[in-house]
Amino acid sequence: NVGQLAVLGQGAGSLAGLVACSQVETCQTVIALDPLVAPEQPLLEQALAAAGERALLMLAGEDQPNALQVAQRWNINAAGQTNLQVYPQVDPTSPGILSQLVLWLRAYVASDA
Repeated sequence: NVGQLAVLGQGAGSLAGLVACSQVETCQTVIALDPLVAPEQPLLEQALAAAGERALLMLAGEDQPNALQVAQRWNINAAGQTNLQVYPQVDPTSPGILSQLVLWLRAYVASDA
């Protein structure tokens, strides 16, 4: 549905996704897989503020402690609906993670079908 967009980013691409979504009015949600951002990155705070009430799903792996810290920080500082899911390892092809992604997209990106 071109009227409602979602952005998915992994690693450093998570911040790029957050920035991109915050600049597109029809972007409803951002999905961040093992988000990685330098802690002192001022763009992060600006992007979170610009994202406003957009929903944010973060999937972080225990095997990526830096990404887990970033996800926890986003979870605390985001203004919109957030959901932080922690897995031993984030493998986007695993059935559990795929199911989580599908459920989130169904909830935030309506289908015209």
